[in-house]
Amino acid sequence: MKILNLVHGYFPALGGVEHLVRMLSSRLVKNYDDEVTVFTTNAYNTALFQDSSQKSIPIQNPEIMGGVKVIRYKVNNKFANPIKYAQELFYRFHLPGKDWLRALYMGPITPRMIGGIKESDADVILTASLPLLHMHFPFWAKTGKPIILMGCIHPDDKRNFDRKDVWKIIKRCDAYVALTEFEKGYLIDRGIEAEKIHVIGGGCEVDEFHDFKKVIDIRKKYGFKKNQKLIVFVGQQGGHKGVDTLISAMPLVWSQQPDAGLLIVGGETPFTPQFRQMAEQANSGRNGIGKIVIGGRISEEEKMDVLQQGDIFTSPSGHESFGISTIEAWSCEKPIIGCRIPATMSLVSEYEDGLLINYQDHEELSVALLELLEDPVLRKRLGKAGYKKARENYDWNVIAEKFRKVFKSLL
Repeated sequence: MKILNLVHGYFPALGGVEHLVRMLSSRLVKNYDDEVTVFTTNAYNTALFQDSSQKSIPIQNPEIMGGVKVIRYKVNNKFANPIKYAQELFYRFHLPGKDWLRALYMGPITPRMIGGIKESDADVILTASLPLLHMHFPFWAKTGKPIILMGCIHPDDKRNFDRKDVWKIIKRCDAYVALTEFEKGYLIDRGIEAEKIHVIGGGCEVDEFHDFKKVIDIRKKYGFKKNQKLIVFVGQQGGHKGVDTLISAMPLVWSQQPDAGLLIVGGETPFTPQFRQMAEQANSGRNGIGKIVIGGRISEEEKMDVLQQGDIFTSPSGHESFGISTIEAWSCEKPIIGCRIPATMSLVSEYEDGLLINYQDHEELSVALLELLEDPVLRKRLGKAGYKKARENYDWNVIAEKFRKVFKSLL
């Protein structure tokens, strides 16, 4: 089967959707010998779509990564500033065309990708994720090939997701992959036919994470003590990820567990300097007892080391379509703390395989952290239950087979 995957970023770009498409693409090649091509951009993160000062990935087309052919298209962000002010004006006064201006501003503006889609000989086209502009490209290309959308919808973000242009392409697609039952119900409530919605979710190399042998001593590398209890966050340091809430919770944690450490790693964003300043203020005067360390991008191997060696994984994010990092932490038998948002609540069963808190509630987060820090039996029970759920439902062999069944049904 020839498959064309469209995604806004691809390795070395990091992020949940980027990782999902990368792993799906390589697994389809490995398990089924499919011919998989990925069209993507030269962006490390979506900030490049509006900000020309952001670092970009060198274009070396084609790249072969894990048997997958990757083609990158250069982002055009020359008109981002005028579009920014125009879309704000149109939004404020509810003027016609506000949704399309928002779509242009969100980007990526890569018109040559449309030409590439027209020339592709793929049997099916999968595109991820909403509300970005490239999701429209296969419809504009008019190839007649089946189009599968993986929307990764954030229902709380109404300005970006509850737009006429977004709902138009959802209604036009041949199939839609929802990451959770909540997302499927959300779509059905808005008139999308249930028959074309397939709930699959994200995947993880469960065995690889579970059986990983230590390469890096994480405590030593980041300056923590040998036996210090360690809370870890792994993910893009975005404004909605709850990193500020996590940092704000630590002084309350230290009041009862003064030796607890917090390690935050993952792709840096324009919010990272603010988080580092908050961490510096929280660390002030502690003389190395406890502490918060904020790192940057890490390799897949180091991510496994972080998750294996941490005691608690927390992701207090307010906007998620799924939560691959939770599956990865479960694969390492770690207890997790997430937020009571629809996607996470569809994934995590409270007090069965994780704890949940309200978004941006640093006091409730500190209580949850202390409960796990002080109860090793609870930590072990939640971690084992999460591992069982990950193995049975989210291993990449299971996920890839589900995606391929969708593709075959359209042919």
